[in-house]
Amino acid sequence: EGGPLAARLAALEEETGWRHHYDRRDLRLASEAAQRAVLDALAEDPDRFAGRAVTSVERRDGVKLNLDGNAWLLVRPSGTEPLFRVYCEAASTEEVEELLDVGERFVRESAAEADG
Repeated sequence: EGGPLAARLAALEEETGWRHHYDRRDLRLASEAAQRAVLDALAEDPDRFAGRAVTSVERRDGVKLNLDGNAWLLVRPSGTEPLFRVYCEAASTEEVEELLDVGERFVRESAAEADG
């Protein structure tokens, strides 16, 4: 932290006004049916998520919701562990945490429907 790359990123953020914050959560789900239920819940592209307009949806590796305000949230099964991963990038750590909270709640509620 604070090394040459961090200084270059800080300078780029200052020059462009662009900010980048990122985090992820790993969520253990009870069953394969629960994992399928989460992806089924995202089978149709939503217009809004977490109170934001969804500007586009990508389905390369899970479901990535590109949101207005230059933020995104990606939900996908781990592939190597019985986990669902929720990734997020936004302009502030507060936005990232808020979006991850909504994403985690969405995954858990969708999975709970499958597990009864």
